[in-house]
Amino acid sequence: MISNISKIFLPTITAVTIAASAQAITLGPVSEKSGTWARASVQSSTNAAPLNVITDGALNIIDPGTIDITSFTSGSDDTGIRGEYAYRSDNAAGEAGASAYAERLAGESFASTRSEVTLFDTLQFDFGELASGLVSFSLGIEGFLVAESANALVLGTGRVTISDVTGLADSFFLSGQKAFPEGALLKANGSTVIETEDAIGVVPDTIVDVAGGLALLDADAASSVGEGFRIGFADAFVAIEDGFAFEEFERNLSGSFTAISGHSYAITVETFALSNIRDGWGGADLLGTTAFAFTDLAGGTLSSASGTFPGSTIVLDPPVSAVPDTGSTAAIMACGFAGLIGLRRFRTLSR
Repeated sequence: MISNISKIFLPTITAVTIAASAQAITLGPVSEKSGTWARASVQSSTNAAPLNVITDGALNIIDPGTIDITSFTSGSDDTGIRGEYAYRSDNAAGEAGASAYAERLAGESFASTRSEVTLFDTLQFDFGELASGLVSFSLGIEGFLVAESANALVLGTGRVTISDVTGLADSFFLSGQKAFPEGALLKANGSTVIETEDAIGVVPDTIVDVAGGLALLDADAASSVGEGFRIGFADAFVAIEDGFAFEEFERNLSGSFTAISGHSYAITVETFALSNIRDGWGGADLLGTTAFAFTDLAGGTLSSASGTFPGSTIVLDPPVSAVPDTGSTAAIMACGFAGLIGLRRFRTLSR
């Protein structure tokens, strides 16, 4: 039985049979220099292989400004699992959003949904007569987490990475297990590729890695958390008391780095939402959203491969592969419902 308060958040579930929908993905260098990478997965106790139930993964699969929403159910109205995942991106706004909802019904010991989206682009700076400039940026992360469960982990995080890819023909790389490319991770390319019989990866020259977020933990798990808590990229948590928790959160992170004129930089802006439920239901909504912006270009100008990345006024030309290597190149992400926007959406869907 779904409580009245849960009806505010639950989407209307359409009867979609859970089935593998993995797309062809090639590990290794990525030819695109800008775009969106997104994937989602659903897992339950009767479908226990990670990421093998519903997996979407492709480059440039999201039209800017749109929300891609998929609802799912397995079993009958009273058995199995049900839920929803969604993601969005907007290159011109530097935004990436994701949400994940899961409900465990009878016949399953757990239900887990996760959704992740990465906005990526290739950048160059020009400081005129100066060789470099100290560039500043901000990263805003906002959303809300909800759980009606005594045993759950609900997570919402955002992250930005910037890596020097000067002299490399390709700015990005898909790392992962060869037997399961659908579980690949998109990251900046690097001059050192590590390949074994089972997997392939790369070591990027990362100069910025800033992340934050929030987790909901059941009371027993929360009581054992020590100083320096971190799950994934979440840097704070709230305990689920008396079987229910609802928490809005906002993180405003900032940083700076020395950008070198003419160097090429691969940037990723990531949002991750996870709902892992042992009983009841829960969700994380960061659809509105993780947002990146340059706050100070140190008097320089910014070019981007997309031509639309925030702060860029020029389309990157010539291609980054034409930039000479100056010797600067030289370390897989594991592991949603956003403020009033998400609240209004689920109220509408639940009617």
